[in-house]
Amino acid sequence: MTFSYLVRRILQTGITLFLMSLIVFGALRAIPGDAAVILLGEYYGFEEVTVLRERMGLNDPVYVQYFRWIGSALRGDLGVSWRSNESITYELARRLPVTFQLALLAFFTSILIALPAGLVSAAKRNTWFDRGARVIALIGISLPNFWVGLMLILAFALSLRWIPSGGFVSISEGLGPYLRALAAPAITLGTAMAASTMRITRASTLEALSQDYIRTARSKGLREFTVLTAHAFKNAMIPILTVIGVQFGLMLAGSVAVETVFSIPGVSRFLIDGVNNRDYPVVMATVLVISLGYMIANLMVDLSYAIIDPRIRYE
Repeated sequence: MTFSYLVRRILQTGITLFLMSLIVFGALRAIPGDAAVILLGEYYGFEEVTVLRERMGLNDPVYVQYFRWIGSALRGDLGVSWRSNESITYELARRLPVTFQLALLAFFTSILIALPAGLVSAAKRNTWFDRGARVIALIGISLPNFWVGLMLILAFALSLRWIPSGGFVSISEGLGPYLRALAAPAITLGTAMAASTMRITRASTLEALSQDYIRTARSKGLREFTVLTAHAFKNAMIPILTVIGVQFGLMLAGSVAVETVFSIPGVSRFLIDGVNNRDYPVVMATVLVISLGYMIANLMVDLSYAIIDPRIRYE
């Protein structure tokens, strides 16, 4: 890895975040409805709306509003919520660990299922296990997250009463209650990732198993397990790692339905509340943080390629 490549990627990330903020800022202003009217509620007068719009800066030109916001964001000030008048930085600092813990637990759950299933499916190609795994993976990709979450609540929370139906429990209150509270949300969030990772693991491993070096390894008398794990899987890791990195980034950004269904006070739910309330500072700050997390995840994946395959050079 060269220093120039790292600098170039950081600059690309900055430019992407800037363009993303422009698009989101413009889209928010294009949404029908007046933010001041929504904040005031059903009963309001013209004078109250005028005063509130002036206080919120909505009477200024759009470009003035944008550069005022981006200038504050570059100084580390994400502003305050129009709805609650609370610091957005404080709210994100409180909610981001919740979303990250949920995404991390879902990530490890899906990896523990998908990688072994994909390897076995490739090793036992066209057997009953392979066909069954592919069907399950297709179902996992097709099912929407909110439906999976609702079914888990009906089955394990309301019927069997094994888990709570929603909410978040800190790990400081005990590992058992913590895992019980996050088990269903993690499974719900990790379902699609497990299915996608299993499919790419199977396809990449099958491609690796068809190479000449695999025949050479088998001719040496190596056990099939060693051939599969130490040779085929190792050389199939690049596309698998790419999908895993993208999926983890999407978990941070795509946990909206899961956090809503399970009433988890995370970043995605904060974003939805901001959209519903036309709370522009909340939406802008949350989208910025989520996008930055997604880009960091992809950057870490790119930088790990050279560790997995020393032949890769960054230019």
